[in-house]
Amino acid sequence: MEYCPGGDVKTTINKNLRTEDAIGYFHQLMVGVEHLHEGGVGRRDPKPANLLLTEDRVIKIADFGLAEVFVVGGQEVRLEGIVGTPAYMAPEVIRAPTYLGPPVDLWSCGVIFVNLLTCRMPWSRAVEKDDDLFRMWVEKNPKTKDLPPWRDLDESSRALVDLPLEPDALRRLSGWRKFRGQERKED
Repeated sequence: MEYCPGGDVKTTINKNLRTEDAIGYFHQLMVGVEHLHEGGVGRRDPKPANLLLTEDRVIKIADFGLAEVFVVGGQEVRLEGIVGTPAYMAPEVIRAPTYLGPPVDLWSCGVIFVNLLTCRMPWSRAVEKDDDLFRMWVEKNPKTKDLPPWRDLDESSRALVDLPLEPDALRRLSGWRKFRGQERKED
């Protein structure tokens, strides 16, 4: 593996990143995850400790111990198992016996993005009965925006976070694909 003298993103988060740096890291992460998905691989445990930085501050995704191939024989298959780090796990990983790979990774990337922007976690676990902040998020409670970490996000960051943190996995995936398609047309 390539040597990454920049450490990991987890350490960098604690240094209060500038918003533009957080957005840059998020963009790099999403490009990397999209590349994995195009190859039929679901990462299943993206988190700041698994994102290494080169000397030039380029993100390298590491630790593929929980990764899983989700395209077999040209067909997308559902993944199984409650795997990952609880605070970054998508709700469907915790509550469903099977799930799609890409939406799970998108969710984790959304949690990472909130963490990059605010140095805080949005919730401890994406389970309504276990975590009041998550329940409020799912219910789209307007009071959520007044609580940390949401109150620390500007409008454009909040709008971007809404896409990967959509509780419905299929809407999350279709919303992200639509967003990426529009972004590419503008390039």
